[in-house]
Amino acid sequence: MGAQSAIRYFTGIHEIYGVLDDARTEPVNGIPVLGKITDTPNFSPDEFMLFITFSSHHTGGMVIRRRLYEKYSQTYEFANMLRSDILCESIGTGNFIFPGVNTDWESTIGNNNVISAGNTFAHHTTIGSSCLFGPGNMLSCQIIVGDGCIFGSGIIIEPFVTIGSNVTIASGTVVLQDIPDNSYVLADRKLGNMAVYQGGRRVRTIAKLKKNPKLDG
Repeated sequence: MGAQSAIRYFTGIHEIYGVLDDARTEPVNGIPVLGKITDTPNFSPDEFMLFITFSSHHTGGMVIRRRLYEKYSQTYEFANMLRSDILCESIGTGNFIFPGVNTDWESTIGNNNVISAGNTFAHHTTIGSSCLFGPGNMLSCQIIVGDGCIFGSGIIIEPFVTIGSNVTIASGTVVLQDIPDNSYVLADRKLGNMAVYQGGRRVRTIAKLKKNPKLDG
């Protein structure tokens, strides 16, 4: 289901208020469909307090989430769905953080991210907004991730690396050096390297054993 869920807030209890869905008009599991995600819902500010967004289609769902957040976040508060004991210096709004995510001190998370179970963010890591993390990724200390990034699963980011915005990293990749905006990164297991693509063209190959110059300073 690609529906987006809106909720009403009652004294610490979240009650599902309705759904925004481009494909359906009939109720979803008994929850009324309020309109399409491209519509401006007719909510009463006194009744409607918080937004939660979700989608079962990961990459397409992130496009929808981002569109919703950008359109409505100035009008409505977007709820964070996460454990109450998650350790983070600061966190924005509209984040969906699954159980089993570990963060460390002095880490920050922006807005409207989906972070799957098993991700670990070491200390002084900065996550941007509207990013999607598959399960089981490891981000070492002092990592910076831009906006709109998509991570597969089982990715390792070594210390002091900066990931630009709108970067997609394939599962199983080990990232040793900075990645520019609008790149696609994957492990070339045949050559034992990491390949960086932009606009469908291979622009850089980084050997796994090459040191990160930031670690030598």
